[in-house]
Amino acid sequence: MLDEKQIQKKLNEMLEADFQKRRELIERGTLFHGYDPEMEEIHVINSKKLDQLITEFGFPTKSKVGKESAAAAWTIIMHSISNPPFMKKILALLKSPDYIDEVESKEVAYLEDRIRVLERKPQIYGTQFDWDENNLLSPYPIENLEKVNELRENLGLPPIEEQTEIMRERAAKEGERPKNYLARLKESEDWARKVGWITD
Repeated sequence: MLDEKQIQKKLNEMLEADFQKRRELIERGTLFHGYDPEMEEIHVINSKKLDQLITEFGFPTKSKVGKESAAAAWTIIMHSISNPPFMKKILALLKSPDYIDEVESKEVAYLEDRIRVLERKPQIYGTQFDWDENNLLSPYPIENLEKVNELRENLGLPPIEEQTEIMRERAAKEGERPKNYLARLKESEDWARKVGWITD
């Protein structure tokens, strides 16, 4: 059985592998050219390792592993987009009564939005963004636009309009640029079918 220090070490190593690959791709200038196979490979490996760790140890909450390592686990989960069963399992777990006081509502909202977007459903909280047909970084479609800022306020998030500006400024700073919209749309849909987010 792993102890707390060993689990923290494993989580931090997984996250560092992710960040190291991201830095490499930024240096190459290829990070924003679609979902890089090398990046996807890291995400797949990390999701499998974390799944096994959760099976053996339980979900690594702040009370179990500390704030930093719990944040590492959450980032790994959010990057596990090539593993739909794992992400769906974690969402169900975190929404269960056992974890209602153990994880932040904001984190659950981000995960729920990401899963809905990957399944091609409107998001609820407006946390997920991508380049639109006008080459502007914008929120993915939102289920109830009139209610979204109220939901965001309850989670401690800024209004969707303010968040959109933040995201656009960050993208400009990192040098992120959109590719051809229709080509990206097809590429994204083909990938979602391949990994199992779209099943029809």
